[in-house]
Amino acid sequence: MAKIPYLVRRKNVFYFRLGVPADLREIIKTREIFHSLRTQDSDEAARRALKLAAHFKSLLHDLKTGKTSEACRLSLKQRTGLIERIEQKLRHSRA
Repeated sequence: MAKIPYLVRRKNVFYFRLGVPADLREIIKTREIFHSLRTQDSDEAARRALKLAAHFKSLLHDLKTGKTSEACRLSLKQRTGLIERIEQKLRHSRA
């Protein structure tokens, strides 16, 4: 398997990790997006990480280019909810 830059393994569980660009940290209110992929399978983790990366890179691009509103200033609870909704979509797309 090729190295996936967004994939981190801790105690046999894979995590998604994406650094937030310095110019967007004030908006996002975090230095990085770090979230459990809830799997020990490296192939499944790679698929989930790439899907999350595509989504978040698109969101970060929209923030950079001003295509999003002030509603994107997310709290920790809102960011966690967003990640949960994305994971639900990923689970439904595999079903």
